[in-house]
Amino acid sequence: MAQHRGKQKRREKLKRRRKAQKAAVVRRRHLVGRRHLGDDAGGTTPFGDRAFDDMTERDAYEADQPFDDELTELLEREALYDAELMPDAEAWLGADEYERQMAVEYFHWKEPRPHELAPNPRLHAVLHAVIETQIAADEPVEARQTLLRLTGEGLTRHDAIHAMATVLTEFVFEQRWDEAEYVDKFAKLSREAFLGLAEEVSTTPGPHARTRKGRRER
Repeated sequence: MAQHRGKQKRREKLKRRRKAQKAAVVRRRHLVGRRHLGDDAGGTTPFGDRAFDDMTERDAYEADQPFDDELTELLEREALYDAELMPDAEAWLGADEYERQMAVEYFHWKEPRPHELAPNPRLHAVLHAVIETQIAADEPVEARQTLLRLTGEGLTRHDAIHAMATVLTEFVFEQRWDEAEYVDKFAKLSREAFLGLAEEVSTTPGPHARTRKGRRER
């Protein structure tokens, strides 16, 4: 019972911090928008262009310093996530969505970072968390099979998660879901196809380009 109460208190703390972070990001995005667009930007979400929106989302995230000392200590103690290691399925599924997303965000935030922050760090964390949950729950069963196949082909575990997330991203942005098509796209993933996509993205000029640090990234 005491352990359950402790877990509930931890979750409530994470939720309160997430709410405060969201409010801070809205304020920061407003300031960034005014800096780039001038005093007529107005509003709390002044960005109509998707690419510019993504670019400023990363600016806002870094400027907001999302992990204070207390939260860092909590996440270090929990040690729930490392993209190169298979999370304990029971512990992962026992955490709620706030804990999972926060754990993934922190993994990408702390130094040394596994790669440059994504244009939209929170969306990147959500995609990671969803893929990891599908693998841990075996729903669909092809998720774990795809991960094992891609790592067997030579991708790091982290890059294999990125590869699988490219499929999930299609459905997220198209706002639709078809499990049979989703699984079929998993079957078509390969190391070569993913590295080709990563190379294309990393050399494309503009806000979606990446700076690689000795490895290919999504």
